[in-house]
Amino acid sequence: MQTVVPLSRPCQAFMAHFPSNLKLGPLAFNLTDYSGGLPQLILTPYTWTKTASIIFIDAPVGTGFSYATNSEGYQLSDSISAWQTHKFLRKLNNLTLNAGNAAGLKLFINLIGFLSGSPHTNAGNEVSARVPYAQNMALISDKLYMEAKQSCNGRYVDVDSSNKVKLKRVLKKAGHFLYLSQKPRPQDWWCKNFEYLLLDVWANKKTVQEALLVREGTIQRWSRCNLTLINTYDRDITDAYPYQKNLTETGLQVLLYTGDHDMVVPHIATEEWLASLNITTDFSWRPLFVDGQVAGYQVVYSTTSGYRLTYATVKGSGHSPTEDDAFKCLKDESCFTNGYLDIIVDWIPSMKDIRLKDFPRHTRTTDPNDLSLDFMIQEICSAHRASAIVSNTFDEFEGETLNALSSIYTSLSLYTVGLLSSFLNQGPQHQLASLGFSLWKEETKCLEWLETKDSGSVPYVNFGSSIVMSSEQLFEFAWGLAESKKPFL
Repeated sequence: MQTVVPLSRPCQAFMAHFPSNLKLGPLAFNLTDYSGGLPQLILTPYTWTKTASIIFIDAPVGTGFSYATNSEGYQLSDSISAWQTHKFLRKLNNLTLNAGNAAGLKLFINLIGFLSGSPHTNAGNEVSARVPYAQNMALISDKLYMEAKQSCNGRYVDVDSSNKVKLKRVLKKAGHFLYLSQKPRPQDWWCKNFEYLLLDVWANKKTVQEALLVREGTIQRWSRCNLTLINTYDRDITDAYPYQKNLTETGLQVLLYTGDHDMVVPHIATEEWLASLNITTDFSWRPLFVDGQVAGYQVVYSTTSGYRLTYATVKGSGHSPTEDDAFKCLKDESCFTNGYLDIIVDWIPSMKDIRLKDFPRHTRTTDPNDLSLDFMIQEICSAHRASAIVSNTFDEFEGETLNALSSIYTSLSLYTVGLLSSFLNQGPQHQLASLGFSLWKEETKCLEWLETKDSGSVPYVNFGSSIVMSSEQLFEFAWGLAESKKPFL
């Protein structure tokens, strides 16, 4: 099947083990109706190809369907594999654009940014973080944790021989609670191992390999994890932190995401090296929502060079969030039209029966970098540093909401001053007094008319300064006011 991809879409080169690639794309296995044989593929709505064109790369050589023509080709390392991937992307770029390069211009890759799931950065720190993570998750007792901490001085890698037995006992107990058995059991329909078993059946089917244009005879058998590479692969980059630090001087846009139930690369290890980057935190820990529920949290960092890093956790997910929680990792904008905005938000103090659609539009954006939303969150976070809050409303008008605010900002004084226009003629007379409070010509006759009416008899409607209404909506609204049989303003 050939798909025409819009040229305006970004192109993403993605490297991961195969199950995650399958979940990022538009296809998934039908696990519900499987009765044997070749697994059936079904379309999934949570595909990343909705937002980008994706090149899935089997790397290093020997993973997936990739292969070498001689044994020397499997003698690899982190740095060699990175060099090969870079060379491939440049070669692909030349093949793609050369036809339109009649002027002979030198081609380049316009790298906008990168994303990394469960970002493996420093092996020693990540292994060491497994013990405090296990204690935080109540996988080991506080007593066992303190014993390990005192024996190993808080560092759980390269420990001396006298402490290895104790440390193995800690990790074994923690792992007992975190990992399912790796033995495939076809009847465990709920277990992810069953999907891996189907993947093995599917990827080794001759007709499937022919459809994927796999060269016949290049691999003996496809496997999800090619463990033979362990003996030939050199992990020569054990600390990628210096690379991450250097990238903060660029203008790249970065997304790092991790499952908060990942014990391979615990999120606390990632958060530790992120803090040591010593760059500006634009927005600290704030929730991400999917279908009205907290699906994770995010922090946004930036530098003056234009570099911007968003770090997000995926709630309840393990080492491969895109595989475990594809729904949480891709939430499209269909929620604006499918009735999702009619959901009642019942956890905001003093605001009863308020719907998502009742919030200002800029708070419902799916863009985490939206300027209006970012400004609002920043101001709310900054309010804790103030000595008082002044609000242009009345106690009688929004008393319940004001009480809720007071309970949140307990160390601040909250003052209500009514409408700012009421101060128009109360300030000292000077040369700016004639400017008023509005850029528009003010109509004062309505206030004179309002003074002639009884208290509480006139509905007041304020559209605000940024409301946009269709003619049908305005017509409906006008008839609603007319049918109220009351004078209105």
